[in-house]
Amino acid sequence: MLDPTVLPESLVQGRSLTAVLTSPPNGGYVAILKDPIEFAIRLYDSQISTSEGISTSTDFHHPFQIEGARWHLLKTIAGPRLGAELVPFISREAQLQKSIDAIGKVHCIAWVVLSAATDFYSSTQYLGGTAVTAPPFFDTAARSDALFWHPDPKCVSGSPADSPLVMAIADFTDKDFEEDYAPCLQRRQDWVILTPPLPNGAKKKAFLERYGYKVAVGQGKVYRKRGWWMSGRDALASYATPLEGWVSKGQTPDAQRAPVNGSATEHGRARSTSLRYLENGPTLQGRHGNGEPSFSKTCSQERPPS
Repeated sequence: MLDPTVLPESLVQGRSLTAVLTSPPNGGYVAILKDPIEFAIRLYDSQISTSEGISTSTDFHHPFQIEGARWHLLKTIAGPRLGAELVPFISREAQLQKSIDAIGKVHCIAWVVLSAATDFYSSTQYLGGTAVTAPPFFDTAARSDALFWHPDPKCVSGSPADSPLVMAIADFTDKDFEEDYAPCLQRRQDWVILTPPLPNGAKKKAFLERYGYKVAVGQGKVYRKRGWWMSGRDALASYATPLEGWVSKGQTPDAQRAPVNGSATEHGRARSTSLRYLENGPTLQGRHGNGEPSFSKTCSQERPPS
């Protein structure tokens, strides 16, 4: 039984708590501690310490502080590919995310929105963000020439794979998008692009208007608060910047895959998010028992204009 109602008593005399956590007895183990404990591991030339849900690298040349779950994720799915480069890679990504947060022009999209975006085409890859913020429910995650993780440990390229994708276009320069992604995306009909409103004349906007179809505008708490990735706090933020959703002009989102009026949750709790579908898609907004708006969606039954 993986989740018994009552854990059986087990003698662990003579074993340190760290040893128990590393190799727990059959049936699990519960201990109540007065003070937090620190769990440290040495990976190649770096020491990583985890305490109270936060992992820290004390390497002078490659420091970082990220949520403990993120460290475990990257160590598990990116570690086999990166080897000794894992800690330097995470450190670079953490420093990049710090600078992005400090500038404040680009925000991390809420995972509840990204999760809903996957429903259109059952997307398996995510393009955007950094390795310390990318959502873990995609099989592949990358940004330009930086591959965060991939199911094939031998893969080294962050180029779009031949599978449905979700892209946060604000995380790419016009040059990178035009040269590395536009040629691929214009031939495909299985992408969802999320973006703040783009200025007239922008190359990204010209691409979306030519090859895409705006199906949604997000208002409210569609972003995560800055710095969440360092502490693991999942609070959302209502920034003044709206969020638009675009799909390929040659493809209508499958209504069978987009649950109508389905409440979206993140970590089991309702999130205050409103996504208004445009054109022929009516607005559907339910409410949870706590009074917060649910994430609801519907798809147009008519094909978008060509």
